[in-house]
Amino acid sequence: MMFFSERCGYCKTQDPIIEELRRGIGNKIEIIKIDIDKDRDIANKWNIDATPTLFILKNDNIFQKYVGLTYRNELESAINNALK
Repeated sequence: MMFFSERCGYCKTQDPIIEELRRGIGNKIEIIKIDIDKDRDIANKWNIDATPTLFILKNDNIFQKYVGLTYRNELESAINNALK
C-alpha cells in the first residue's frame, strides 16, 4: 500500500519504482495506491503524516513500514521476506 500526493516530488520518484516492482513480481502481490489529497479519511485512519508512506502487509497486519523515498532493492527484499 502506497500513500502519496500528486504534489510530492519524492512520490513522483517512488512511483516508477513501485511500477517496476509490480511488473517484476506480478500477481504475487497487490499494490494499492492512495492519494492522500483525495482520500484524506483513509490517510487519517492509517495516521499518514508524510509521503510517500509504504506499508507491506502480511495476513492483514503491517509487516514493514517505510516513510520517505525507499529504493527498489530494499522494497523487493521486504516483499520477498513477506512472501515467505
